Amino acid sequence: MNKRFGNGRGFLYLGLATLLVFVAGCGGSSGGSGPQAANCTVVGQNQFVIDVMQDIYLWNDQLPVVNAADFDSPEATLEALRAPQDRFSFITSAAADDALFGEGQVAGIIGFRSESPNPDERRVIDVFEGSPADLGGLARGDFITAVDGIPIADVLADPGFSPSLGPNEVGVTVELSWRNVAGQDFTNVFEKAVVTIPPVSALEVLDTPAITVAACCPSQKSCPI
Repeated sequence: MNKRFGNGRGFLYLGLATLLVFVAGCGGSSGGSGPQAANCTVVGQNQFVIDVMQDIYLWNDQLPVVNAADFDSPEATLEALRAPQDRFSFITSAAADDALFGEGQVAGIIGFRSESPNPDERRVIDVFEGSPADLGGLARGDFITAVDGIPIADVLADPGFSPSLGPNEVGVTVELSWRNVAGQDFTNVFEKAVVTIPPVSALEVLDTPAITVAACCPSQKSCPI
């Protein structure tokens, strides 16, 4: 079960086990009812994230006490509040959300999904065909070792992985270093682009004498970046 709430800056999208906060331009309205951002300043947006997570986040009983003025962005606020077991919550724009679910496209991303199996590691779990990530050599199972030359452990500690990649805008570049499953190290500069996200990232048909089974892996299991 999912719920989508309107607010002055875009949408709140609440999944069964995760919270997705969609931040759009200030001053508009989605026409729905729900939490309202107090103002459009960075501190106001940060406080909005804090308030919503305290209200409806699955792990709201584990949230640390933070000050909205201590963070440079809503994304950094989310990273500071995120529970260790939460690999799904993210912030994006309402326009990007509509493009993703309507057209299967996301603008201003490199084109992969990742997770942190440990607090100081970042592993690639999916790469979208034809994306900058795919063309630049990233592959499923690779471990990101640095962002713009900063070791991944330091990146994850502050400001967090997603904020370290810069704004989700076409043309933004970021340097990533990674190690593949064979232990080989690589570094490349990626330019963010418009990426088409397939509705199913993996499909395998198992044909047995008794029954034919199709096993699929939906793409919407974590945030594309």
